[in-house]
Amino acid sequence: MRRLNLIRNHLSSKKSLSSLKSDLVQIESYSDKIKIVRLTNYSKFNALSDALLEQLYEALLILERDDNTKVIILTGNDKVFCAGADISTLSNNTYSSILKYDFLQYIERISYEISKPVIAAVSGLCFGGGFELALTCDIIGTTKTTKFGFPEIKLGLFPGAGGTQRLTRFCGPYKASEMIFTGDTYDADIMNKLNVVNYVFPNYETLMNHTLILAEKISNYSIIALKTAKKSIKTSNETTLRQGLETERSIFYGLLSTEDKKIGTEAFIKKNKPSFVDK
Repeated sequence: MRRLNLIRNHLSSKKSLSSLKSDLVQIESYSDKIKIVRLTNYSKFNALSDALLEQLYEALLILERDDNTKVIILTGNDKVFCAGADISTLSNNTYSSILKYDFLQYIERISYEISKPVIAAVSGLCFGGGFELALTCDIIGTTKTTKFGFPEIKLGLFPGAGGTQRLTRFCGPYKASEMIFTGDTYDADIMNKLNVVNYVFPNYETLMNHTLILAEKISNYSIIALKTAKKSIKTSNETTLRQGLETERSIFYGLLSTEDKKIGTEAFIKKNKPSFVDK
């Protein structure tokens, strides 16, 4: 695997690639086109504290605004992706405090404001809000040692950051109800059979190698086509079929006037490999 260059500079309002410094979240540059956002609060199992959520959102927003970045990989390490909410913080939350500061808004904003492809490379623990975070990504890869679950019911709660909505869309209401009502833990192979994850590998190194190969393949395509395809896919989960088809067609027609469409079609006719310019 190519050596990763770690970016560790101060977070500023400019939100540039050189502006992130955090003990909780790091941006690693695999190439100009591919960046890795790594959750690094391992001593607390990457618990979703207010600070971690804020810094994760900032990191992703930096990459969303970076012209070179085309694909983002979200990961932790081999032992933990994210074990869910910070229970010590959650225990002190009340309805009135949430009205003043909605800490779950960041997961929702990540889902809707990051238009570039995001691949989750998940290994180890993936529970609660961490599972919900993974479900906001476009592709999920995992290892055989990964454990998934929504244990919130054991706290007198239920998944409140998209879990009841996104999981149901992936595997249907019956299986989602079972997972959420019981709070049980499930392994990666079961998640794969339920179409919740895309692929399962024996260990984290193999997972990351495959994820980087996949990211490289995707990064060679037009960012305009990638972002509009993502928008169209997301629409399919939130509208009727007819509305989705109309949105898809409208977006597709817009692509016909891009420079990348011209490059791609001409390369195909001439049997050449296209070099997209993202215009």
